[in-house]
Amino acid sequence: MRKRPLFRKWSVLLAGAFLASGCSDAPEEDAQKAPAALTQRHGTVAADRLALTHPYAGMDDEKTDRAVLGKSFFRIPWVEAPSATTARDGLGPLFNANTCIHCHPHGGTGTAVDASGKMARGMVFRFSVPQDSGAFDPSAAARLGFAPDPVYGAQLSVSAVHGVAYEGIPTVRYTEIGGRYPDGTSYALRRPAYAVASPQYGALHPDTRITARVAPALVGMGLLESVSDETILAREDPDDRDGDGISGRANRVFSPEKFATAVGRYTWKASAPTVRHQVAAAMHNDMGLTTPLFPQENCTPSQEACLNAPKGRHAFDAPQARLDAVAFYVQTRQVPLQRDAEAHRDGETLFKQIGCVACHADSMPTRE
Repeated sequence: MRKRPLFRKWSVLLAGAFLASGCSDAPEEDAQKAPAALTQRHGTVAADRLALTHPYAGMDDEKTDRAVLGKSFFRIPWVEAPSATTARDGLGPLFNANTCIHCHPHGGTGTAVDASGKMARGMVFRFSVPQDSGAFDPSAAARLGFAPDPVYGAQLSVSAVHGVAYEGIPTVRYTEIGGRYPDGTSYALRRPAYAVASPQYGALHPDTRITARVAPALVGMGLLESVSDETILAREDPDDRDGDGISGRANRVFSPEKFATAVGRYTWKASAPTVRHQVAAAMHNDMGLTTPLFPQENCTPSQEACLNAPKGRHAFDAPQARLDAVAFYVQTRQVPLQRDAEAHRDGETLFKQIGCVACHADSMPTRE
């Protein structure tokens, strides 16, 4: 048998920066080890329309079955409780979408606006209040990395189940900013201002800050999980000791899996350390699904109808086995080949020459 090398390097386009400010249960240990074990034979696929949905090559029948199960929960809509279905009830009470593919079509990036020009479900509003605000909750900040709005929570929900009011309608207004390039050519930029129309639970806290987030592409998720903490932390330079003007920092976040601090890897703010954590957080924030990692309904204390809405038939809307299956499906998607690599070679050279790789590493070693 040929001995595998200690490390392999894969050039992966990652969704987030490394240093940014009815189913059978599968053993948790196996799910944790799966990405590293499969990295060695994940392969690549042609860059077609479904490029981000193809599975790793060489998976055995048990792993293939688990990935197929995860795909079903990723794609098939969840419904509100009570329902005749035995596996997918428990949607909401507050939610933005009823499937993962609503925000990640074909595993790709969500859209900010739909064909009619309306804000799409793939873009969400996130809420936070500053530390000097009277609404700042230290315990929530320690758990989430920020303090949410006291009435609306961490994220605006644009939909709700029967008998529960949705939270509001996201709106955006633009201010045009003009200017000229050094050669005299004029340009116009648009600065967005976000707001919530028709707020159903009263006004947002006056200090609440709104940020918009578009769902990122689910590319290289398992590979990123196979990069060691040590490799990521080795790129930290918070005091810019090398004088290159870049002071990268790893985001250290609370992990509900370990109940301890861990190195963040996923989301635009690197706020989730593992794929399982990120999947559970998305289920909670985007679809209102409870899991072993986020067991509480996505309701704030002032949203009584939400708190009292009918529950799903299980202790968790997405029990451990279902959560693990979806995480395994996301972990084991192949990384597509670059389209016409030769045509992009000059861009790759410039990307390195002007220093982009100082923040956006073009390759990092994965664990064996």
